[in-house]
Amino acid sequence: MSDKRGCDLCGLDVGKKPFFLHTAEKTLQFCCEGCVGIYRMLNNVQEVPPPAEPKKPTN
Repeated sequence: MSDKRGCDLCGLDVGKKPFFLHTAEKTLQFCCEGCVGIYRMLNNVQEVPPPAEPKKPTN
């Protein structure tokens, strides 16, 4: 099984630094800024803030 993930618009590999689009339902990944923009236009997406990363304990 491959750990590569395809762009949620065009299906190309998103690479090491994908572009993210956070929605209420899920987080989408894209290969480029162009695919993010086209996806937004076609789907009238309501973006939400990204989920907070868990805080690491300090000693």
